[in-house]
Amino acid sequence: MASTEELERFRDTSENPCGLASHGPVFATGDSLGQAHIFDEEGTSQRIEVADDEVTAIAISPDGKECSIASANVVSMHSFPEFSEEVIGMAVRCSLKITHLLYNPSGSHLMVSSQEPDIQIFSKRSHEVEYKIRTRDIGVRTFALHGEKELLAYVDDSASAYWVELKSEHNSPDPQYTDSKELHRIKSFISKECVRDYENTGFQISWHPTRELLAVPGDAHTILLCERLGRDGAEFRTKDTILSADSVLGHSAPLNLAVFSPNGHYLASADKSGNVVVWDIESKKPVKKISCIKPLFDLKWGNENDDNFIIVVNNDGKTVLRNI
Repeated sequence: MASTEELERFRDTSENPCGLASHGPVFATGDSLGQAHIFDEEGTSQRIEVADDEVTAIAISPDGKECSIASANVVSMHSFPEFSEEVIGMAVRCSLKITHLLYNPSGSHLMVSSQEPDIQIFSKRSHEVEYKIRTRDIGVRTFALHGEKELLAYVDDSASAYWVELKSEHNSPDPQYTDSKELHRIKSFISKECVRDYENTGFQISWHPTRELLAVPGDAHTILLCERLGRDGAEFRTKDTILSADSVLGHSAPLNLAVFSPNGHYLASADKSGNVVVWDIESKKPVKKISCIKPLFDLKWGNENDDNFIIVVNNDGKTVLRNI
């Protein structure tokens, strides 16, 4: 890891940012006024009105040509990075507030979770729900997709975690359901306070880019790593736990974000006090701590191919980039 530098860039989005998506050096955030903000590698930005209500989630397609933005219970699609208010794709509508958006690796489908049950997977070709992930009659706070392994994990509003092995063949014209399996070992591990705090913090889990390894932020100042084991791979077992409470570089508050770096060498985590810690996955030790003062909504690594810097969005209207 390169030597740490001071604050690289600091951007003011004026209103509380909600959501963060990136594609290479370009990234996008939304805010509480229904505006979207696009930042490029030169530090310049665009700002457009996309909705009358706050932006609740944002996602950029894998090819970097499209940006989906959720406001309240509606998703609209816009060109990217040449951003405009004109909607270029389907409008997705849910019954309740949308909490998370994610494209599948090919960009053919958009995955949408909300405060209502089930994760809906929309086909961009048919503009309809192709299949759903059944979520035990409760809203979904966040989810993460492992593109190589076709695995999805999510956390619901009760702070319980589940995993799903996705099915790729659907012949019925009606939406197909895929059932979830509970991660029993971490049911009491996640901070219920962080999961339910929609106003001040985000919540994020993360898959390792190549291994079937899931990082889950926890209540006891720790991050839990779960890896799928067993002969048939039908269950997850606890692989390891990163203990951070006793470390000077560790956390002192419940965690709400955990994100693997693009190469899988590091893991960045954030807690409710606004501290970000970067971990070396092999040694299980912290290598850098960044204080952001305010609780964070979202956290991303800023480059698709290396572990150079991270982007953090906090709840006082600031977007911060830090070199690692």
